[in-house]
Parts: sequence; structure tokens; C-alpha cells
Amino acid sequence: MHKLIKNEFIKLHYRKKFVITIIIFALICGLFSFAYSKVQKYSTPDAQISILNKSKTQLQNEKDSTSDSTKKEQLEQSISGIDSQIDQLKTSKASTSSKNWKASLKNQIDSLKDQKNSATDISSDNAKETYNKQIIFYQYFIDHNIKPQANGSFSAFNFLDSLFKLLGSLFIPIIIAILSADIVSGEYTPPTMKMLLTRPASRSKILISKFVAILASSIIIITVIELVSYLIMGIIYGFDNPMYPVLVGTKYTSSAIKLSQDSTGLIPVLGSSYIIATWKFIIQMFLFQLLYILACCSLFILFSTILRSSTLSMTLSILATIVVNILSSISYLAKATPFFFSTYGSISSILDSSIIQSTGVTYITPLFGCIFLIVFSAICYSISAYVFHKKDINI
Repeated sequence: MHKLIKNEFIKLHYRKKFVITIIIFALICGLFSFAYSKVQKYSTPDAQISILNKSKTQLQNEKDSTSDSTKKEQLEQSISGIDSQIDQLKTSKASTSSKNWKASLKNQIDSLKDQKNSATDISSDNAKETYNKQIIFYQYFIDHNIKPQANGSFSAFNFLDSLFKLLGSLFIPIIIAILSADIVSGEYTPPTMKMLLTRPASRSKILISKFVAILASSIIIITVIELVSYLIMGIIYGFDNPMYPVLVGTKYTSSAIKLSQDSTGLIPVLGSSYIIATWKFIIQMFLFQLLYILACCSLFILFSTILRSSTLSMTLSILATIVVNILSSISYLAKATPFFFSTYGSISSILDSSIIQSTGVTYITPLFGCIFLIVFSAICYSISAYVFHKKDINI
């Protein structure tokens, strides 16, 4: 069996598209890393204050040069709004850099407790658990003596989270589709399948060896490039405190009142949220991604098994990925979102339950996601095995 797997690895890794795919995926991650670092430079409090000051100067000059009293009044209001934003940024910056940050957080906790006590639980915005999440979040900083990050400061964890979101639903499936499109169908042209089946190995072992080769290769390529990107950005800009808090576990229930047509009508359940450390959340992200890669490989090897043409297999795989992504974005199909495999490419939104707010489906939990991906993979592979076992090899 191991010889079959080794042989499939060799065949896969010596294909030109294998190297090209790695280069393309690495370039995507590299370009995103560069773009993310540039955006972060303009999102710091100092950068935002500088931009606002420039806007204020332009408005002030425009105000001084106009004689229209109505326009002057409008410009004055705009300048006043900018001054307010600058003051808020300066206050936020001072609170995170102050030595008395614990006292500041305690004051905010007391204020949030008052708001929690007066909350009505009519909508998500004014639900008791919404305030409770902020309370336990701030309390965690105090209990673990962790200073909160300033708004807009670079976070290696936020970078990794953004990278996963960029790659998950679209790029990872497409990369796997390109790699696996001809894993079976490619054996028909040139006709090597008949020769392969003359070896003393069952069809089951042949298909398993191909599946293991594409699964392991996909995991290695994707995980290694993501980790390298994360490490490089962390080395350049600094890593987060591994104990930094991440809010997870929030459960939702239907509200008695739906405030708007676009509202999901859900409110968070009081006491359902809890905090885990950043390092644990990152490990969970990578582990969940392994299941997602497993599901993608299972689906695309099914296409490769059913179809004899590598081109058709690749085209169908990529089209399936794009179509499923489009369907999952249609609000009318929100209830079907849990049954689109691409939904689970948005890993952090699954783990922190934020996807429930956007879809209105309360059972899209990490546990449901794991079960769905495993069952989906098993079904796809079982069909592939059945088709491959029954297929006539007429070459």
C-alpha cells in the first residue's frame, strides 16, 4: 500500500501544474500580506488622526474662502464632527497607553453592567448577553494582567484570521480542484489506468492511494504557506500575546420581535459566551481547516472519478466552487447555508458563532460543522469508490 501511495506522490509532484499551483498560492498569500501591512499603517490612531487633520484643514480653508453663510454653517458642522472623531481617537489611544488602563476598564465594566441590567433583550444590539460579552472580555484583561491592544494596531492573529477568510471559501477549493482534477481522470489520457490495474493491487487500494496523496499534498501546501506567512508577519510586526482573549461559544435564540425585514430575529443567550486564549483558537482554526480540506478533496476526487476528461473535471470542480459561493450569498437561501461545503471555509466565523448572526441559522456550530464535513467527505468518497469499482476500463 505504501508503495502505491509513494508512486502517487511522485506522479503528482513531478507534474508542472503542481509547482505552478504552489507558486500561485504563495503569491496570493504574499500579496495579501503586503496589502494587509499597508492597510494597517493607515488604521492606527496616529494615522487616522493625521488624515482627519488634513480633512479638517481643507474644510477650514474652504470655510474661510466662502461668503455663503449656509455653506459656512455646514462646513462648521463638518469640522465639529471631525474634532469629535479626533478627540475619540486620542481618548482611545490614551486609555490603552495609560498606566491606569485597569482602572479605565473597571469603569467601563461598571458602565456595561448598568446597561446590561436595563437591557430589554428585544434585539441583538440591546440584549443582555451583548453587554455580558464585553464585560467578560474586559474582565479577562484585568484577571490575566493583559494590556488591551490599541485600536488599529497590528495583530498577527487578526492577519491570520483575515488570511483564512480570504482563502477559505474560494481559493483553497480552487487550488485543490486544480491539483486533484486529473488524479483519476488523468490516467485515461495517456492510457495508464489499464496498466495500473494489472498490478497486484485492488481498485480500492489504488483509489485510496490517490486520495491519500492528494489529501496530504493539499494539507502540506496550504498549511505550510499559511504558517510561513503568519510567521513572517509576526517576525516583522510582532506576535500577539498567546493568552490574548477570543470570545466564542455564543448561542442564539429567536427574539419575540423582528425589528426589520433584514433582521435575523435572533438574540444571544445570556451566559452562553466564554473566552479562550488566542493560541487555542489558532490551533482550532488549523484543525477545522484540515476537515475542510478533507471535504474539498473528497468532492473533487469524486468529479475526477466520474469523468474521464481532466479538463472537464477541473472545469466542473471550479464551477461548482464558484456556484456554491454565489448560492450561499443569496439571502433567500440562507437556511440552506449549513449544507454548502464552502460555508465552512469561513473558519473563524464558524468557531466564534458569528455566522449565526449573518445567516439566522442557530445550529451552525463548530460541532455541527465537524459532523457535516466528515459525513460529506464520507459520502463523496463512498460514491467515488463505488463508481471506480464498477467502472469498465476500456482503453
